[in-house]
Amino acid sequence: MSENHDFNFKLAVWDRIEKGTATQEDHNLAFKWGEEHLAGSRKRATPLDKWMTQRGEEILEAWPFPVSSSRSDFPREQIILFAIMYGYSDIANGGLEQFFGNNTGGFAPETTEGLELIGAAPASRILRQAMSLFGTPYPREQSTRVEMLPSLTARLFTLSDLFFESFPSDEQFASACEELLANSMK
Repeated sequence: MSENHDFNFKLAVWDRIEKGTATQEDHNLAFKWGEEHLAGSRKRATPLDKWMTQRGEEILEAWPFPVSSSRSDFPREQIILFAIMYGYSDIANGGLEQFFGNNTGGFAPETTEGLELIGAAPASRILRQAMSLFGTPYPREQSTRVEMLPSLTARLFTLSDLFFESFPSDEQFASACEELLANSMK
């Protein structure tokens, strides 16, 4: 099968699944493709990716908790690392509007702290500026932020552009995060 034919075949299968007209064979193929994708992702995973997969969900399930609390089973550096990695993934996917509209916005203060720890102070300043649009004290409750978003969209869009311009390269970001992870495990 040519690459183009293979791509179109997969699209047709997914289309039938979405429409509810898929056969058992369609479902079996989709499951197989998902397993192949997951196996490939695991082979290419960095130590940081593997850590995020193993610990990230546990940290998220423990949220919200006072990050300075001694009750936490997680080293502070790992909480901060989770905040910057998960937070940045949301920002990269949909800008600051998505970040603040999702649960990731609930740990914006930790994200700004983490950005400073990894040497991304300019990005941290822009994120703090965006946080200030929500008032003081910063609302960690998602519903409060979502309610405010319509009036902030234009400003958040502009700040998103500035954030991306100030953010370190992917390599610098990964390297700084790996260093933070290594320090947290000592």
